[in-house]
Amino acid sequence: MPLYDRIRAWIDRIHFLDLNNKVKNMKTFDLDITYPHHQSPEDAEIHTGLDATEVLAIFDRQNWRHLMKQAIEINDLQPLFMLYNQQNNTDFWFNPNSDPEIRHIYFQIGSSTEVIVPTRVFFGLFNKNIKQDIEFSDLTQQQMRQYLVHYLNAEMDLIKQKYLQSLNH
Repeated sequence: MPLYDRIRAWIDRIHFLDLNNKVKNMKTFDLDITYPHHQSPEDAEIHTGLDATEVLAIFDRQNWRHLMKQAIEINDLQPLFMLYNQQNNTDFWFNPNSDPEIRHIYFQIGSSTEVIVPTRVFFGLFNKNIKQDIEFSDLTQQQMRQYLVHYLNAEMDLIKQKYLQSLNH
């Protein structure tokens, strides 16, 4: 199943859960982890009611190099980590990728939080605002962790600002 379809299936499942399970604490997160050996999104490892330190502990405990070797061995299915905060209805997903020799691991992250991006149309004469989901790619593990901390601290405006800056470079 392509990455985009896996993310959409997860978001649909979380929105269904949102109707049934209201979380009182704003710093409570649900984490779904799809490892390379999982055959479908339904096989995901689900953690509910995590606080920010627990999410960071799970992130820090991962053996990313081993996960990437496993992904190459098992049909090249990339691991996928999806976070959801039901209180403010935001999500954040990330997955590690690597070059074929597994020398460098880099991360792709995203959120369905929309950002309005001004673009020029008709030979640059007119501006048009387009809504886009936030997505970054080719991030180091340190950069990825920094974005994760911003999300866990509910700093989505900062993530949006960095996304808009990345479009200008």
